[in-house]
Amino acid sequence: MLRQLGRTAVAILDMHHAAGDAHRAEQIAAVMRTHIAAVRETLPAVTTNQRSVTDTQDSRAGEAVRVATGGNVRAGYGSPMPTKLDPVRPVTPIVPQERDGTGRE
Repeated sequence: MLRQLGRTAVAILDMHHAAGDAHRAEQIAAVMRTHIAAVRETLPAVTTNQRSVTDTQDSRAGEAVRVATGGNVRAGYGSPMPTKLDPVRPVTPIVPQERDGTGRE
């Protein structure tokens, strides 16, 4: 019973450490949120002109992918394995030589 009481005390200590870690993590998250909000406020607003540049870049990227994969075989075709497998050759068991009974072979 004393051993069980000791284990319970250790479990309670671990629980307090975990609660402290969770509280510290929440404090860090709150600080980071305030820092990120401050940085977001200092950034200029995104205009529609900048969005069109992003759309142009996306279309260029799509075009580059299309050109790069234009001559290639579609995904899923081809295999590193040969198309024709050789049949399994039967294994011939090794037959030991006849003994003369002396055991010196």
